[in-house]
Amino acid sequence: MRTIMVMVATMVLAPTAAGFVGEWVNIESNTGGIVRIEIERSGLELAVHAWGDCDPPCDWGTQFVKIPHGNTVEVEYDFGFKRVAVAITKIGINSLRAQAFHDYVPSDPRSDYWTDDYFQLEGSGKPLPDLVVSELTIPAPVVVQGA
Repeated sequence: MRTIMVMVATMVLAPTAAGFVGEWVNIESNTGGIVRIEIERSGLELAVHAWGDCDPPCDWGTQFVKIPHGNTVEVEYDFGFKRVAVAITKIGINSLRAQAFHDYVPSDPRSDYWTDDYFQLEGSGKPLPDLVVSELTIPAPVVVQGA
Protein backbone atom coordinates (compact mmCIF):
# COMPACT_ATOMS: atom_id res chain seq x y z
CA MET A 1 0.00 0.00 0.00
CA ARG A 2 1.31 3.43 -0.91
CA THR A 3 0.93 6.37 1.44
CA ILE A 4 0.30 9.80 0.05
CA MET A 5 1.34 12.72 2.18
CA VAL A 6 -0.54 15.95 1.74
CA MET A 7 1.12 19.13 2.89
CA VAL A 8 -0.96 22.19 3.60
CA ALA A 9 0.67 25.57 3.48
CA THR A 10 -0.80 28.39 5.47
CA MET A 11 -0.38 32.00 4.63
CA VAL A 12 -0.58 34.92 7.00
CA LEU A 13 -2.37 37.75 5.28
CA ALA A 14 -0.99 41.22 5.83
CA PRO A 15 -3.54 43.93 6.47
CA THR A 16 -4.78 45.36 3.19
CA ALA A 17 -6.77 48.49 2.50
CA ALA A 18 -6.17 48.95 -1.22
CA GLY A 19 -9.04 46.75 -2.40
CA PHE A 20 -11.61 48.54 -0.26
CA VAL A 21 -10.65 52.17 -0.86
CA GLY A 22 -13.02 53.98 -3.20
CA GLU A 23 -16.55 55.22 -3.75
CA TRP A 24 -19.01 52.34 -4.07
CA VAL A 25 -22.57 52.53 -5.41
CA ASN A 26 -25.35 50.00 -4.92
CA ILE A 27 -26.29 48.21 -8.14
CA GLU A 28 -29.97 48.36 -7.10
CA SER A 29 -31.66 51.76 -7.19
CA ASN A 30 -34.42 50.76 -4.74
CA THR A 31 -32.55 48.74 -2.15
CA GLY A 32 -34.10 49.57 1.22
CA GLY A 33 -30.59 49.17 2.62
CA ILE A 34 -27.31 50.96 1.98
CA VAL A 35 -27.10 52.97 -1.25
CA ARG A 36 -23.52 54.26 -1.12
CA ILE A 37 -20.29 53.50 0.73
CA GLU A 38 -17.12 55.59 0.65
CA ILE A 39 -13.99 54.01 2.08
CA GLU A 40 -10.73 55.86 2.66
CA ARG A 41 -7.50 54.90 4.34
CA SER A 42 -6.81 56.88 7.50
CA GLY A 43 -3.44 55.89 8.93
CA LEU A 44 -3.76 52.32 10.22
CA GLU A 45 -7.54 52.35 9.87
CA LEU A 46 -10.23 52.56 7.24
CA ALA A 47 -12.82 55.35 7.35
CA VAL A 48 -16.13 53.80 6.26
CA HIS A 49 -18.85 56.33 5.37
CA ALA A 50 -22.28 54.95 4.45
CA TRP A 51 -25.62 56.30 3.27
CA GLY A 52 -28.99 54.59 3.68
CA ASP A 53 -31.93 54.39 1.27
CA CYS A 54 -33.89 57.59 2.03
CA ASP A 55 -34.88 60.58 -0.11
CA PRO A 56 -32.37 62.23 -0.07
CA PRO A 57 -30.00 59.44 1.07
CA CYS A 58 -29.58 59.24 4.88
CA ASP A 59 -26.03 60.05 5.95
CA TRP A 60 -24.99 57.31 8.37
CA GLY A 61 -21.71 59.04 9.13
CA THR A 62 -18.17 57.69 9.23
CA GLN A 63 -16.88 54.85 11.38
CA PHE A 64 -13.21 53.96 11.75
CA VAL A 65 -12.19 50.29 11.68
CA LYS A 66 -8.92 48.38 11.65
CA ILE A 67 -7.58 47.47 8.25
CA PRO A 68 -8.64 43.85 7.67
CA HIS A 69 -6.33 40.86 7.28
CA GLY A 70 -8.70 39.29 4.78
CA ASN A 71 -11.47 40.28 2.43
CA THR A 72 -14.09 41.48 4.96
CA VAL A 73 -14.47 44.72 6.88
CA GLU A 74 -16.87 44.79 9.84
CA VAL A 75 -18.37 48.10 10.91
CA GLU A 76 -21.22 49.12 13.22
CA TYR A 77 -23.48 52.17 13.13
CA ASP A 78 -25.49 53.16 16.23
CA PHE A 79 -28.53 55.36 15.63
CA GLY A 80 -29.92 55.22 19.16
CA PHE A 81 -33.15 53.48 18.13
CA LYS A 82 -31.27 50.73 16.28
CA ARG A 83 -27.77 49.42 15.62
CA VAL A 84 -26.67 48.24 12.20
CA ALA A 85 -23.80 45.75 12.00
CA VAL A 86 -22.38 45.61 8.46
CA ALA A 87 -19.99 43.05 6.98
CA ILE A 88 -18.47 44.45 3.78
CA THR A 89 -16.81 41.77 1.68
CA LYS A 90 -14.62 42.27 -1.37
CA ILE A 91 -16.05 39.90 -4.00
CA GLY A 92 -14.26 41.11 -7.11
CA ILE A 93 -11.91 43.78 -8.40
CA ASN A 94 -14.74 46.27 -8.80
CA SER A 95 -17.39 44.80 -6.50
CA LEU A 96 -18.37 44.57 -2.84
CA ARG A 97 -21.14 42.85 -0.92
CA ALA A 98 -22.58 44.46 2.21
CA GLN A 99 -24.63 42.25 4.53
CA ALA A 100 -26.25 44.26 7.31
CA PHE A 101 -28.23 43.29 10.40
CA HIS A 102 -30.61 46.03 11.57
CA ASP A 103 -31.15 45.50 15.31
CA TYR A 104 -33.85 47.68 16.89
CA VAL A 105 -33.78 48.50 20.61
CA PRO A 106 -36.26 46.45 22.68
CA SER A 107 -38.59 49.44 23.17
CA ASP A 108 -39.00 49.86 19.39
CA PRO A 109 -41.89 47.73 18.05
CA ARG A 110 -40.27 47.20 14.65
CA SER A 111 -38.78 43.83 13.77
CA ASP A 112 -35.06 43.33 13.24
CA TYR A 113 -34.06 42.48 9.68
CA TRP A 114 -31.17 41.70 7.30
CA THR A 115 -30.21 43.46 4.08
CA ASP A 116 -27.88 42.06 1.45
CA ASP A 117 -26.58 44.60 -1.07
CA TYR A 118 -24.08 44.52 -3.92
CA PHE A 119 -21.90 47.47 -4.93
CA GLN A 120 -19.66 48.37 -7.80
CA LEU A 121 -16.79 50.81 -7.78
CA GLU A 122 -18.09 54.13 -9.02
CA GLY A 123 -16.82 54.92 -12.49
CA SER A 124 -15.50 51.39 -13.06
CA GLY A 125 -17.93 50.80 -15.89
CA LYS A 126 -17.74 47.10 -15.07
CA PRO A 127 -21.13 45.46 -14.55
CA LEU A 128 -21.21 42.80 -11.88
CA PRO A 129 -21.30 39.20 -13.01
CA ASP A 130 -24.31 37.06 -12.17
CA LEU A 131 -23.96 36.61 -8.41
CA VAL A 132 -26.91 34.28 -7.89
CA VAL A 133 -26.00 30.93 -6.40
CA SER A 134 -28.85 28.55 -7.04
CA GLU A 135 -27.37 25.49 -5.35
CA LEU A 136 -24.27 24.68 -3.37
CA THR A 137 -22.95 21.17 -3.86
CA ILE A 138 -20.27 19.78 -1.59
CA PRO A 139 -18.41 16.97 -3.33
CA ALA A 140 -17.75 13.69 -1.57
CA PRO A 141 -14.20 13.21 -0.22
CA VAL A 142 -11.73 11.62 -2.61
CA VAL A 143 -10.12 8.42 -1.42
CA VAL A 144 -6.78 7.49 -3.00
CA GLN A 145 -5.79 3.87 -2.85
CA GLY A 146 -2.52 2.50 -4.14
CA ALA A 147 -0.81 -0.82 -4.52
